[in-house]
Amino acid sequence: MIRPVRVAAPVEYPVSILEAADHCRVTNDLEASQLEGFIAAATAHLDGYAGILGRCLITQTWRQDFNDWTDVRLPFTDIKSPSIIWRNALGVSSPVAGADFYVEENHLGAHVRFVSGWSAPSLPMTGSAPVSVTFTAGYGGAEDVPRSIRQAILLMVGHWYSNREAVTDGALTAMPLAVDALITPHRLML
Repeated sequence: MIRPVRVAAPVEYPVSILEAADHCRVTNDLEASQLEGFIAAATAHLDGYAGILGRCLITQTWRQDFNDWTDVRLPFTDIKSPSIIWRNALGVSSPVAGADFYVEENHLGAHVRFVSGWSAPSLPMTGSAPVSVTFTAGYGGAEDVPRSIRQAILLMVGHWYSNREAVTDGALTAMPLAVDALITPHRLML
């Protein structure tokens, strides 16, 4: 599978700096501003193609390219607003009409299916990925992300805030086990 490309990043994080500051009991602005990096790291750990959940949290736009029309499998579920373009041997792009395809989501993930009677255009024999599907994926805004995922992010932020160094004279502490318990129901195993 060709690696998908994020076209438009989310405009917010699943938790705010204010929520993280409250969770970490941070009262001064300088300390609170440092929490944004922890929020970004926790979100990146869970979100998108490289995230361990295998799904998008906040709505974002992605593009997945394919070499042919067979097995047009998308990397996430919760797909919205899909559009397909293809390029011929001369590099000229053409859209596939929205009425000619649909997205089917099941336990195997999201797949583009073409309607009965649709005839796939001939693709060039050489060239890189002439079929592109652009789509949005994610729960919606921060308020739409399941509370258990938001709580897991806060636990990670709190852990990293309290344990900022890679080396310590004190006892090492592992990530709270509650994080795994909170995110496991949302993890896609495709």
